[in-house]
Amino acid sequence: MAQLAHTGKMTLYGRFPTKEALFSAVVLRYVDALQVRMAIVPTSGTLKERLVQVGIELANLTLAEESIALMRLTIAEAKVFPELAREGFRIGFGGCVRCIAECLATDASDAAVAEATPMAARFVEMPSTPSTCTPSQVRILPDCVSGRHGTCLRSPRSC
Repeated sequence: MAQLAHTGKMTLYGRFPTKEALFSAVVLRYVDALQVRMAIVPTSGTLKERLVQVGIELANLTLAEESIALMRLTIAEAKVFPELAREGFRIGFGGCVRCIAECLATDASDAAVAEATPMAARFVEMPSTPSTCTPSQVRILPDCVSGRHGTCLRSPRSC
């Protein structure tokens, strides 16, 4: 690592006293950069078009080579640094949910985003847990997205 940074080991360990501190700095730096790239809120198009656009952008960011490499590294080190693995997941998942909630929100207010957050979380969870969606939930998803099924925004389980 010191060689790649073009510095000496003593300089590296002077700044990062432990392997955990170094690993944490690397992971959090990438996550911070990813958060900036995730601030995608399209302003034109129908709700469905905006949601599709944000979903595709988030999928592209998540499936980028460096994102996958970071996920693999974090998984490989999860036993050694469990808190860092949890924090990385929390930040990444939360960022995706925030992007979707901002897209679903009826306006840019904090209250509207908060109201849209449960549905956004469900939207983000769906690719990783498709078997938990009942056929009736999948059938009414377009209505949830279009706002015709208002209870979904408040409580996805009520769908």
